[in-house]
Amino acid sequence: MKEVLKLGYIKLTVSINKDKKTNQYELSVEEVNILSCGITKNKAIEEAIDLIEETTKDYFENLKENLSIYKMKRLYPYYLELKDCSRSKIKNMLVIA
Repeated sequence: MKEVLKLGYIKLTVSINKDKKTNQYELSVEEVNILSCGITKNKAIEEAIDLIEETTKDYFENLKENLSIYKMKRLYPYYLELKDCSRSKIKNMLVIA
């Protein structure tokens, strides 16, 4: 199942699946390379939001280095948009059926 998280001009594609072997939900956010899991969809979403917040903070703490690496430099528009998003704003935009 895929959902789109829209942040201004940026969109994040979110995929969520249930792993039958582990009985956990696996969530991925392709554009910023976030993978999370949880016993419920909500736990997987909360974990993804935690990771988005942490990686955004880390990205800007190491901005000079990140901008010198092509794969990291292309993530700049996403992290710039996410930098000012509150947790509740991200969560409200993310709706998984």
